[in-house]
Amino acid sequence: MPADELDDAVEQLVARLARHGADALIGMKRLHRNAVTAEPAQAISEERESLLTHLGGATAREGLAAFAERRAQSARLHLVGVVNERTKGRRGHEH
Repeated sequence: MPADELDDAVEQLVARLARHGADALIGMKRLHRNAVTAEPAQAISEERESLLTHLGGATAREGLAAFAERRAQSARLHLVGVVNERTKGRRGHEH
């Protein structure tokens, strides 16, 4: 990519990523890292479970509603998704 196009390309990528829930982006990164090291069947199973969990969550419901209503997603749900993803598995443990 020519250097004079880099800033625009980065801005477009950031804008595209910002439209998605942070929990979805965090989950995708986790699944991608796992896909590199896990057995294919295990990685596919984890991807399926992650997708089903995400689709049943508040962030996905809000995203689908926002899409249907042609409006922006609620930023509050993006933050809730980040907190939920980062604390998953920590419940009941002292920090």
